[in-house]
Amino acid sequence: MTETADGAPGAVLTTDREAIAWNLRSLRTAFAPSRIMLVVKADAYGHGLRPVYETALAEGVEDFAALDIETGAELRSLGAAGTLFVWRIGPSSDFALAQRAGLELGVQSRWQLERIATLDAAEGRLAVHLKLDTGLHRGGADPAEWDALVDAALALQREGRLRVRGAWTHFSDTSPEDDERSFAQFTAAVDRARGRGAEFEVLHAAASGAGIDFPESRLDFVRLGLGAYGISPFEDRDGRDLGLRLALELTAPVLSVAESEAAVGVGFGDGLQSAPDGEMWLSIDGAPHPIRRVEVDRTIVDRVPGIDIGPGSLAYCFGDGEHGEATAERWAEAFRTVPDEIVTGVTARVTRRIR
Repeated sequence: MTETADGAPGAVLTTDREAIAWNLRSLRTAFAPSRIMLVVKADAYGHGLRPVYETALAEGVEDFAALDIETGAELRSLGAAGTLFVWRIGPSSDFALAQRAGLELGVQSRWQLERIATLDAAEGRLAVHLKLDTGLHRGGADPAEWDALVDAALALQREGRLRVRGAWTHFSDTSPEDDERSFAQFTAAVDRARGRGAEFEVLHAAASGAGIDFPESRLDFVRLGLGAYGISPFEDRDGRDLGLRLALELTAPVLSVAESEAAVGVGFGDGLQSAPDGEMWLSIDGAPHPIRRVEVDRTIVDRVPGIDIGPGSLAYCFGDGEHGEATAERWAEAFRTVPDEIVTGVTARVTRRIR
């Protein structure tokens, strides 16, 4: 006989604001006197842009890295008064919107400078941060082109077309030695730029990983992404090892129970991925229930002897592990991917809640 739940709600994704606040307090203290530039790309890594922004503001964080111009402008409309840094800038990007919102742009090429130069400077000069590629190969001026980029930016600054405010890079984080080499390359490039007339107000190189493990690289800003949400940037340590608290939890109700299996109301249509056989589980009543298969709108798990579950019982898909569930980091390990993909992959049809 199969028991079923009538009218059971679907999956719920819950953001824990206090966990985010805890992480921000902990890392602000650790990184001081460097400031946090909180990264809120991909709807704040799936945690919700507005609640994360409000939580950060309450914790004294005023500077944000928003990836794209539209998100940066949204933050400004919410009242953000500090630095709003964006760096995904393509030919179709709305430079005029960036100007109106007072955003600061991560610039890596001459064509971006040329587009900025077409704006009406009477509406306000855009501030730019010049990016050097130091080995990650995710944007940035090639070292051989750095001097030319600096010269072009300074020429436009003298014409009153823009303001050169900062310089930045992004480490590969493949090894401490690679990061040290990248940092040395960056500081040498900054020195050359200063010799050519640049007067940088801010420098930033470190994201969460280097911010934690490479104090020398913190400079003026640490671009804090995963760490703010309790997720470790390291493969050999999880967030709990770092004293952080995971801030996102995905739950779903048990829909039906048969003799050897149960169906849970979450599937790949909600963003739950199908793991290798027997490797992942959902936690119900504190016990891990191995996943048999993931369907579009439900997941079938094995029954566990001695655990009395029924329709309406709550299954924890991922979270902080307090209820026996896997963390996003554990899911990422199973799929040989990064935790970012897990927390940002929950689809729009899942109910969002804030606590």
